[in-house]
Amino acid sequence: MIALSRAAQLGVAPRANRARNALASPLLMRRDMNARASIIAVFVSLAACGGKTTDVDDSGAPDAAADTAPNPNCPTAEPAEGDACVEEDLECEYGSDPRTTCNHITTCTSGHWSLTFGPEPSCPTPAQNPSACPSSLGAATGSCDVQDTICNYSTPSATLFCTCGLIGGPILVDGGANVMWYCTPTGQSEACPLERPRVGTACTMAAATCSYDVCGLPSGLAFQCSSETMTWVVGPGEVCAGAQ
Repeated sequence: MIALSRAAQLGVAPRANRARNALASPLLMRRDMNARASIIAVFVSLAACGGKTTDVDDSGAPDAAADTAPNPNCPTAEPAEGDACVEEDLECEYGSDPRTTCNHITTCTSGHWSLTFGPEPSCPTPAQNPSACPSSLGAATGSCDVQDTICNYSTPSATLFCTCGLIGGPILVDGGANVMWYCTPTGQSEACPLERPRVGTACTMAAATCSYDVCGLPSGLAFQCSSETMTWVVGPGEVCAGAQ
């Protein structure tokens, strides 16, 4: 009887287990397929929504890059003079030059687009700096030789210009002046992005002003956050930097 019991355990029981496993396998396969289908559905849903996420900083607040979002009332393509517009006093920028004075700025006035600024004679901004410019931003310090030389040291993430000029100071005995390098001011308002904002993009601090020039040189680098449209507009004036 003991031998039979062992035989039953070794023979009959395994066959029963195999039978149960054979029945369970299709169920497990269906469950696995259902789980995979659910995962695929999630990815398809994300793709349909563009798969976009909102960047947040360590405090959980939206990333400051949201300030660069274009105003939906700025047409994707530059409007023609006199085309209809809907948001009064809205300014929109078209062009890729680092200076607004080398791009087109259109303003919504009395329900129609009007070109208020256009390229000036010094445009476009040179792709290469003049030979009088130091090799790097860090080297643009102290005295310089060629007055009014403008150097562009901007990067994809920051707008940085320097100019050789005289901003105050005594006149020398020979009637000349001790010209020095002056660069884009640092320590501006926290509302000012490192890279100059494009006109027409959103801003969050009404009336904030940001300047990326040196006492107006070069032109087209002053901005203000409009309290009417809460977008960046061409600024009313520039702020002088200190000697570097």
